[in-house]
Amino acid sequence: MGLKTNEYEFQMLLGVRENLRDSATEKGHRMRVYVPFGQRWYEYSIRRFKENPNIAGQVLKSIFSSEKIDRESIGKSVN
Repeated sequence: MGLKTNEYEFQMLLGVRENLRDSATEKGHRMRVYVPFGQRWYEYSIRRFKENPNIAGQVLKSIFSSEKIDRESIGKSVN
């Protein structure tokens, strides 16, 4: 497509496929990491799980993983 890295971004849920996120950002791709919140976060999350059941597996894997969350990087912009 010939786009420059500042002309697009990838978006991922926090905790899902973090190795893929890290690989993409190491290659210079911009990444937006997001977390559903607000009064209707649960409904949104269930809808997303129904759209892509693999997300549910990734979330569960992340929850029960022994890997620690790098809390310092949560507040940083991942560019």
